[in-house]
Amino acid sequence: MDSDKEDTLIRFETSDLLYALHNATMFVKAKKGEENKWNFEVEISDKYDFTDFKNIKEYADKEEEKLSDIFSTTLNNLGVVSSEYGVIKTFNLKIKFKTKEGEF
Repeated sequence: MDSDKEDTLIRFETSDLLYALHNATMFVKAKKGEENKWNFEVEISDKYDFTDFKNIKEYADKEEEKLSDIFSTTLNNLGVVSSEYGVIKTFNLKIKFKTKEGEF
């Protein structure tokens, strides 16, 4: 039995992954092996860029302090300006990994 999953948009709403991967896509391919165990191929793609200005409400959550939310918003918006002036370059990021039967 084989299974391919189309590209799926993934978003993280809290913690470090919110800042590291944003609007990334993930592709998963699974195949059942001889010992009835699954093999997986996973690919996550993202573009490192700062394209959108954010307001504080987009980073605000109940677990973190307002100072941290203000700091995150300010850094993101400085990144947008830096990208516009060529100080920060955008680049594509691709993470790939495979598992063998029973290893996960």
